[in-house]
Amino acid sequence: MFPVLLWKSSHTLHQSSQPPEVLRTLSDHHRTSSEMKGTYSASHTSETQVEGWTETISDISTVFNNSPLAYCSHEILDLTGFLRKLKGMNGDHASDVKKTRRLIEQWKHESIRISLGHEAIIEMSSEDLKPLLDDAKSSKVAKLGGHNSWISLSAEDHQWHWSQIMDMLALWLGTECFDQLPAEIQREHDLFFFGGCSMHKELNTVKGGNTAMMAVWDSKESSDRPVLLANKDNDATIRLSSLSDGSSAAVECTLKLTKHGAAKLIEIVGNILNHKDNKKGLQDFHHLMMEELTDSACSSFPDTSNTRYQTYGAAVCHIIKFWPQYIELLKLAHISKENETFNHMEKNLYAGLHCWRTCLEWTANLNILDLGPLHDDVKIHLQALVDNLDLLLLRESSHELGALWGEPWEDPTTITACLNLYDSLTLEQQDLAEELLCAFFKGELKTYE
Repeated sequence: MFPVLLWKSSHTLHQSSQPPEVLRTLSDHHRTSSEMKGTYSASHTSETQVEGWTETISDISTVFNNSPLAYCSHEILDLTGFLRKLKGMNGDHASDVKKTRRLIEQWKHESIRISLGHEAIIEMSSEDLKPLLDDAKSSKVAKLGGHNSWISLSAEDHQWHWSQIMDMLALWLGTECFDQLPAEIQREHDLFFFGGCSMHKELNTVKGGNTAMMAVWDSKESSDRPVLLANKDNDATIRLSSLSDGSSAAVECTLKLTKHGAAKLIEIVGNILNHKDNKKGLQDFHHLMMEELTDSACSSFPDTSNTRYQTYGAAVCHIIKFWPQYIELLKLAHISKENETFNHMEKNLYAGLHCWRTCLEWTANLNILDLGPLHDDVKIHLQALVDNLDLLLLRESSHELGALWGEPWEDPTTITACLNLYDSLTLEQQDLAEELLCAFFKGELKTYE
């Protein structure tokens, strides 16, 4: 049986250092869960979180060791014993959680070696131990500034530094002992796995792919990039710059802050067609007009105002299937107004829907919408697509080659729409589409490193 740390973080409340459920004991026959009360950490740094774990486990050890249960069972619980049994932790893919996992794993490995070293020290003769201890003490005295600094320490500080000297010597001896153990015993001691949150992993994967696509555009001239989707204020600044030399610091800053591309356009579409405030946006108009334009019942536009990455993928599928209908919907919204004009956000949407470079990003985002739990298979599949994009782009290709595990496409109509769009491009545009698609997959693969 072994414990696993289960991480439940709350970034707003800084609760990640002490999750409500922290120990799960597993065996071949049954599974039990133990819980302890969560506490809030002073900050969200990994070091603070590890300190929180140390204090909590130490408190549990103290309570247990002074309990009748420990007396009757003749058992003692301490940090080293806990870390020897600790085989992993679960958490999300936030950077602080990843660092905390590395620190805890390092803590476990060092603790095991120190423990082996102390066992070796007990077995050593005084003659063998003394020169090693003298060397360890000399090293510590030198770090403190020499003999005068050493003798000036208080009795309490002397005791603490002697403890450090013994641990330092034990770590050195323990590492030698560990290296002499059989490989299977070493693995049993050092085994530590990390179970990440699949939702966060998939989110980071899509973000990694999008970041890689943005890098492709950044490597090109501004005239070869997707249309800028500036907000109202920034658009005014950019327009004024066109009347001057356009080289002011304010203009340069505005251009850096102004986004372009499919992700930004989907954000705009969501704000117009399914606004989180029901009193704003065109959600009712969208529902009625899309039923008319598609001759079928139309559901609400995907809720992109929420932080679920799948909604962006679903929104892309929705638009690319009904691209002409959405352009027609915008035209109807335009002429239905008394002044027959777009507001600024609608103007951005109309421009984005007519930007073929932005549309190329949609085709890249649509191929791996559901990564699934088996990340090793996902990495192999992504690499296969990087090596041979024809698995997706050729008409004779099928889901058996292009989809993960050969499963049928989740939305074959969207895949067909993507291929139709790809076939309608010029050879130069197809080359760019393949560059973006390849970059997207490479960006996804990078998130697994």
